[in-house]
Amino acid sequence: MERGLEKKLTFQQPDISRAIEAVSFASEQAGTHAVIKGGAVRDILWNFYHGTSFRPRDVDFFVEGNVHIFHKLLLEANFEFVERSSRK
Repeated sequence: MERGLEKKLTFQQPDISRAIEAVSFASEQAGTHAVIKGGAVRDILWNFYHGTSFRPRDVDFFVEGNVHIFHKLLLEANFEFVERSSRK
């Protein structure tokens, strides 16, 4: 298994739901495990508990597994990536 990489998807605010759905689909198709992390998790939980509708600017995912197939599937869906090394 390849070492996990952090992938930061960038997209316009109205596309947040679409991006999460695309990551879920690509992860399933590629046989990877993708987890939302970072500030978007905080924003989603805040909205849930406080009944607000703040939308995150971006969503960070940690992807574990064969990220090359995952990456290819999302590129085909016209998503843009900013790649960073995993922090330990």
